[in-house]
Order: sequence, then structure tokens, then C-alpha cells
Amino acid sequence: MKKVQEIEHNGDKPLYKEPCFVCCNRNGDVCVADHGLHAVIVVDQFGVFQFSYRGQNEKSFRPYSLAIDHLCNIVITDNVNHEIHLLDKYGQFLGFLTTGPKIKRPGAVDMDEEGKVWIGESMSGKLHVLNYLVENMVETDDVSSTGRIN
Repeated sequence: MKKVQEIEHNGDKPLYKEPCFVCCNRNGDVCVADHGLHAVIVVDQFGVFQFSYRGQNEKSFRPYSLAIDHLCNIVITDNVNHEIHLLDKYGQFLGFLTTGPKIKRPGAVDMDEEGKVWIGESMSGKLHVLNYLVENMVETDDVSSTGRIN
């Protein structure tokens, strides 16, 4: 296997401290959740810094996992603050994904072609399914009784 690229600096400043999750959008941007920096860092396909996101309010943001939709919006789970953040492709905060029962310690996240967001609850083993591409971002299903994460 041949290494084709290494991305680690923005000028002379390190981009990452403790990268824990990475994904790419359809534009080729690389999105990285970094535990050490308490941030999500986005670079383009050439490694050029685009933006970083450090959460809302004064809380200690702890990004855990990322998913990207067909519009290049970014869904971020923060499993310390029990929040699910939504950013646009430019890094602007669009809001929190809200659910009926609060999701405790949201961990793994992915999206399907129907616009549903699948979220693993880290401590309980539950799997939640949200439909965020509709008005009010309403929870559509909770498969926690059958969707154990082992």
C-alpha cells in the first residue's frame, strides 16, 4: 500500500491533536472529529484548512462521530454533553437535532438515503432512528428493543 497524502498542518500550526473519526463529503472535503482539540476540523481534498467547529455555549464540546448528508451538512454526536449538532457545509451551526426521549451518550452516527439519521447510544446499546429532513426534526422510530449494539 502506498501513502498518497499526509495532512497535518495549517501553515506551521498543527491541524490535529487527537483525531478520532474521519469522513469525506461528496465535494472531497475531509471532516475530522478531534477529541484532543474538542473540535471538528474540515480541510479540502488538498489538505487546505476550511473551518473548525468547537461547539456551542461554554460547554466542553466532545465530538465523537460524524455523518454527512447529500447536501454536505455535517451531523456531529457529542457524547459528553448528550447533544447532536448540525452544521452546514460551511461550518455554520444550524441547530441541534432534537428527539422525544433525550439520547444519552450519542456515539456512532450514520445517515441513509431516505434522510434518516441512525444514532447509537454508547452506554445503553440502543439504536435510535431520526428523520431530520422534515419540519421540526421529529423522531420517527426508536429500534432500541431490537437494535442492540454489541
